[in-house]
Amino acid sequence: MGQYAETLTSVDQAIAGDATYLAAWHTKALTLLGLQRFPEALEAADRVLALGARNAADWVTKGVIFVFLHHYQEAITTFDQAIAFEPTSDLAWNSKAIAFMFTHQYEDALAACEQSLTLAPDNAHTWSIQANALEQLGRSDEAKVAREQACTIDPHMESPSPQNAQLDFAWKMTHMMLFLLRSTAHD
Repeated sequence: MGQYAETLTSVDQAIAGDATYLAAWHTKALTLLGLQRFPEALEAADRVLALGARNAADWVTKGVIFVFLHHYQEAITTFDQAIAFEPTSDLAWNSKAIAFMFTHQYEDALAACEQSLTLAPDNAHTWSIQANALEQLGRSDEAKVAREQACTIDPHMESPSPQNAQLDFAWKMTHMMLFLLRSTAHD
């Protein structure tokens, strides 16, 4: 918590010096998300977009906040805006797939994964999301292949244990969302 507080103090100082400092607003949104201050994080993400989104990641940040607020349809709509802004963003497609997973729209999650894999075939997280969607659809053999592909790319990927499949699913989706979000940081 201390690191978040220090970061928040720093970005607030930067914003006080220049209220249009896009990267500071983006960092503020991510920091507030880390502090689980979701309404404030959403306000900061909206400020980033009002200042002028530079890439899909700016939209994805807002969508991720919606996911943590359990506003999945708003998240999907926001990820669609990210995709419209930057159709080649595998980050946006992955994020959309995760939101579909939370709403049990597994076929839609698969479609988003397929699009992401055309853009970034070596993304282990995409393969893992796809494996989870296939598993939820009862397509165990295909899920196993996707999971093996994820583990081949990133040996640290783990398969969910059958005893705790639902808990593992929620944890994996949240972990992936946080990983994706970290990759949105501006230079």
